[in-house]
Amino acid sequence: MKGIADTGFVVAFANRNDAHHSWALRVAESVTDPLLTCEAVLAESAFHLQDSAIVLAMVDEGLLQPGFACREHLSHLAWL
Repeated sequence: MKGIADTGFVVAFANRNDAHHSWALRVAESVTDPLLTCEAVLAESAFHLQDSAIVLAMVDEGLLQPGFACREHLSHLAWL
């Protein structure tokens, strides 16, 4: 499955206490390509989760793919 990830999905996937966590896990298991997203979703998700590392890990592990080449800049983004 191909798709687009918004903040709600990212937060639900990362937060076990989220009401939609189980749904997000099922979606993640069914994707065949990285879910496309944007910088705003990454920033909003990091804010809501209070953890940028988990959001960047989703990019690094290939679950999410921003419209820019984020993987090439992960170390710099982690530093920020």
